[in-house]
Amino acid sequence: MRIMYSILVLLFAGGKVFSQGELDSLKTILFEPGLHDSTKISVYNELAFYFASRDPEQGLDFADSALSLSKKIEMVSLEATAYNNKGVNYWYMGADSLALVSYQMALSIFRDLKNRRREAIAMNNMALISYNREDYASALDYHQQAEVIFRELDLQKNLISSLSNIGVVYLALADYPKALEMFLEAYSQTDEEDAAIRGNLLSNVGLVYKNMNRLDNALDYQAQALKVFQDNLLKQDEANALANLGNIFQQLGDLQKSDSLLTRALTINLEIGNSRRIASDYSNLGILYRSFGELSKAEASFTQAMGLYEKLEDKVNLSLVKLELSSLEIDKNTYNPDWGRVLALQQEALLLAEEARSVLRKQLALEAISGTYQKLGNPSKALETFKESVVLRDSIFNDENNKKLLRLQIEYDVKAKNAAVLAENELEKERLRSENEAESFRAKIYLIILIFVLVLLCVGYYLLRKRSQVRQVEYRRKIAELQLKSLQAQMDPHFIFNALNSISNFLLKNRTEDADFYLGKFAKLIRMILESSEQRLIPLYDEMELLEAYVSIESMRIGKEISLRWELTGGLDADEVLIPPMLLQPLVENSIWHGVSKVDHTGEIVIKVQAISGSLYISVTDNGKGASDAQGEAGGNPKHQSMALKIVQERIELLGTSETKSHVNSISWRSLETGFQVEMVIPDFSGV
Repeated sequence: MRIMYSILVLLFAGGKVFSQGELDSLKTILFEPGLHDSTKISVYNELAFYFASRDPEQGLDFADSALSLSKKIEMVSLEATAYNNKGVNYWYMGADSLALVSYQMALSIFRDLKNRRREAIAMNNMALISYNREDYASALDYHQQAEVIFRELDLQKNLISSLSNIGVVYLALADYPKALEMFLEAYSQTDEEDAAIRGNLLSNVGLVYKNMNRLDNALDYQAQALKVFQDNLLKQDEANALANLGNIFQQLGDLQKSDSLLTRALTINLEIGNSRRIASDYSNLGILYRSFGELSKAEASFTQAMGLYEKLEDKVNLSLVKLELSSLEIDKNTYNPDWGRVLALQQEALLLAEEARSVLRKQLALEAISGTYQKLGNPSKALETFKESVVLRDSIFNDENNKKLLRLQIEYDVKAKNAAVLAENELEKERLRSENEAESFRAKIYLIILIFVLVLLCVGYYLLRKRSQVRQVEYRRKIAELQLKSLQAQMDPHFIFNALNSISNFLLKNRTEDADFYLGKFAKLIRMILESSEQRLIPLYDEMELLEAYVSIESMRIGKEISLRWELTGGLDADEVLIPPMLLQPLVENSIWHGVSKVDHTGEIVIKVQAISGSLYISVTDNGKGASDAQGEAGGNPKHQSMALKIVQERIELLGTSETKSHVNSISWRSLETGFQVEMVIPDFSGV
């Protein structure tokens, strides 16, 4: 018995890969006060998919949170995504039946919503369940349906996963040429930045050549995959490639090289802490050491693997390790083995195989037990267990035959479809020949109709273009009006009058230095405002400088110290981040005149900026009079305050462009226990 573990990679369609920083940011967003429910659901769904391959129990909790909240607010599309993510987590947990139910719920909703992309992703994931159940016909059908949709929608990344998974199914059917075709086509669709996907496809091609016993080709592709993983610091994938290379070198008879590679794979997996892969590496090393004749090393490796598989409750592989240990017991005592211990290990292996419902492992255990009963002088038991093993072996042989028949049936179906298409084409040709004369007359009629339709289309195009031009003019006019309103709200005429009056007051009191300082700041502020108003976007640094000058002037004018503090999180560079000019000034003005100017303590305004997944989250918070809100305060000017917020709100709603229209822009405000807070979400224009 020399079964070594090779790693074949199946790919899920869809889902985003996060850096640790992005993951931490997502978790932070969940605790943001006043977070909108739809945003919270989206974050739950992203986290559910992220944790599926790392901690599926935690991923399932996030998926359940997303599902519960989406049902509560009746967000059907997000509900379907939550069902799909539940299925992914169940799949990683090995709960195939529960995963299938979740995928079917998601598929039904996506079809009702006519969301073809998500429908195809759900079918791709259902195919993985069929593959696990060895229902290769259903797996292939689901994958091929998904492939057609991905091609129609030109979704390259999803198409790659479908082609790769179709290749895996063909590999299971031992249709190696078709498997190679799928893997290589998937590879041709990848880009250079798709390092992990490229490496895994190269590794799968190597496994195809290994199964075909073309070991030189297998080594070449696994070596290419290993280089990709090492160059891109993909440690888990690197360990998988090393293990696959080790298995190939054992097949070549180079046991020293195999030992070196498997040990390197084990070292990496120990660093990562991947228990399942560590157990697999120990099993492979045990098999290798046994073939070396280094029985003590083999026993130590098998014992390590056995302990890990027991913790993982992996009964299939634990059964195999028990059988290996029973064979090792015979090797250690060739002339007088402890047959009682050998039999006990083999019976444990049989029980585990039965619990796991693994026909192959059960057949191997029964065959080994039969030989042991023969050595113990119990021919009746030996014969009984041997007959059971033969029945199971025939069953396995029939399964292999069924796979061959299925492969032949698939080939036959493809040929039949092609033949049907050819026959239909021939019939169409005959029909066209018989109607040739009639078509000559019809063609003239069609030509007249076509000319008439073309005239109508030209007229329609002209009218649509004219209408579009009118809309563009109207759009530009509205933008200009909003910019004018914004400038009027940002630089209140009262502010200019009061500023000049303050300068006059300083001069009358012979405070020329104060007047000169105030006038310099005022002139600088006016210049900055006029310069920024001509631009669509400015660096955040310029907006910060402008607001610092503005707050400084207002502080002098009202005779009160005001602190303006900026909080840029996530490593944001103020020179790189772009925002519309003068977007925050009306909010800061509100904080000064309706907040901090109404209290006795030192005024403080905090502006927080955070970049998350293509959006900027901005909040303006003051420590002024907390009773003030969008409706104004007693004795204040509610019209001015609501007008400022309305202008900012209208500008935010018009920020969507062809690059950013997928973002949901928003603004909200609320009174705090001490102070007032405005929060907004706008597109991150840094890459526009």
